[in-house]
Amino acid sequence: TTSSGAIQARMLADGQEVARSTALRGRLQPVDLPEHAVVSGGVPNGPEGLASEGFLGGRGQPGKRPPGLNAAIEMRRVSGFAFKGEGTAWLRIEADVVAGEPTTPISYMGMMSDFGNGIGQLYLGGKMGCINADIDLHLNRYPDGEWICLESHTHMEPTGLGTTHTRLYDTRGPIGRVDQCLVLRPMQFLG
Repeated sequence: TTSSGAIQARMLADGQEVARSTALRGRLQPVDLPEHAVVSGGVPNGPEGLASEGFLGGRGQPGKRPPGLNAAIEMRRVSGFAFKGEGTAWLRIEADVVAGEPTTPISYMGMMSDFGNGIGQLYLGGKMGCINADIDLHLNRYPDGEWICLESHTHMEPTGLGTTHTRLYDTRGPIGRVDQCLVLRPMQFLG
């Protein structure tokens, strides 16, 4: 913890840093906002009444799922998904970050923050794909419930660099946003 209240963490593999995280601690406090400062906007349709599917493939049943986080995601599409760089969907993760440990709202949103690029996929032809080089998660409040809606828009430049911007909602309304820096690279796709 730093003097500014920032919390920093590093993940090492064989002595090499492979991931880094920084969070700023803050205290939630009620504030009377003038009308012009209130975040407006409705909530996308769902999740009730929308068809359930897996994220990027089948989910399987609990205890019989293939390995990986993608198999533990239940998704309900709202709009988009034509590989044109935009999509909106409700997601729910049916797994713990650490087996047997309760998942906190912050760790839940940390897992959710990685899916914006997948929701707002942009087809670039051939065997090219994007990796998330950096992810910034900004929350205005903790989520209420396990269903989180991601409304994602992806933009790519001719340099092979791009961004995905995602608005986050729970069933009560907006809760924050995620910004992802993308790097285009050759990929080997399964199938």
